[in-house]
Amino acid sequence: LLYTGSAVDLPRAAMLTHRALLANIEQAAAVRPAMVEAGDVVLGVLPLFHVYGLNAVLGSVLRQGATLVLVDHFDPLGTLDVIAARGVTVVPVAPAVFPHWLGVDDLATSMAGVRMVASGSAPLARAVMDEFTARTGVPVHQGYGLTEAAPVVTSTLASAEPAAGSLGSALPGVGLRLVDDHGLEPEAGDPGEVEIRGANLFSGYWPDGAGAPGPRGWWATGDVGYLDDRGHLVLVDRAAEVVVVAGFSVYPREVEAVIGQVPDVLEAAVIGVPDEATGHAVVAYVRAPDLEAATVIGAVRARCEEALAPFKRPTRIEVVDELPTTLAGRVRKGELRQLERRRALGLLE
Repeated sequence: LLYTGSAVDLPRAAMLTHRALLANIEQAAAVRPAMVEAGDVVLGVLPLFHVYGLNAVLGSVLRQGATLVLVDHFDPLGTLDVIAARGVTVVPVAPAVFPHWLGVDDLATSMAGVRMVASGSAPLARAVMDEFTARTGVPVHQGYGLTEAAPVVTSTLASAEPAAGSLGSALPGVGLRLVDDHGLEPEAGDPGEVEIRGANLFSGYWPDGAGAPGPRGWWATGDVGYLDDRGHLVLVDRAAEVVVVAGFSVYPREVEAVIGQVPDVLEAAVIGVPDEATGHAVVAYVRAPDLEAATVIGAVRARCEEALAPFKRPTRIEVVDELPTTLAGRVRKGELRQLERRRALGLLE
């Protein structure tokens, strides 16, 4: 039983059988180039109660007979010291670590023996990925996965030429399709809900198996994405997090990507808040510790005016010192919504 977060409800326990866990390990092992090989030394900084650390990392290490170096917590400099001292060659992490490492002057020295970095559990901004690779020479591969899929569904390692911004192709043995609001395949390039099937899928949620894959094995992920002309998956957003402004759909990840292009902005999280005029409005929480708040707000507004339609632009920008995140590095947008509810009730300035 592994608990999985929800954008709209309390976490639920996904029932993962040995069959599902082993199936995903074999699916990942069939990808070339391999994420983990027998001679690799793999960093084990991800929590083992999370499916990423448990199965994608530990499971793959055991299957390949590689070496896992366990670290009990992430410390930007301390973890880099471990990587260098233990000869780590594969570094699986969450996106939240990159802003910390990009502030380290001798990052390339610490990463000299690393052949690959894998990022998962949440989206990683393209600009951050490119800066990391430019400074270290180490490629960063992304993947898409869910606890219910044990967890890996796609990987850029499975793509001969992964396109910028994509999460790669489906692993061997994993079925992937898109479905529109009418249950049909959307037109080429149009977004749809991602559905998956395969032996790696869970058996439903504890205790009664609710939410299990359908009779034909397909399971609706709740994520919205599209396939590019090479079949690479590009995620748009969570279906539950789409903000409807005056009848138009706004995908928070699109707005976050634009804000992430502003120099010195390290993180951004976009949510929808109730609005009397438009139904909902867009609010952005931004972390840029090296800039004054007024400078950040001005730069973000300017970039959004250049790149986004008016209904997609944030009506308010909150500059924060930290964004609340899970141990897996995913922003807790529920906490941000709670802040907004308190603000609407007059409990916050």
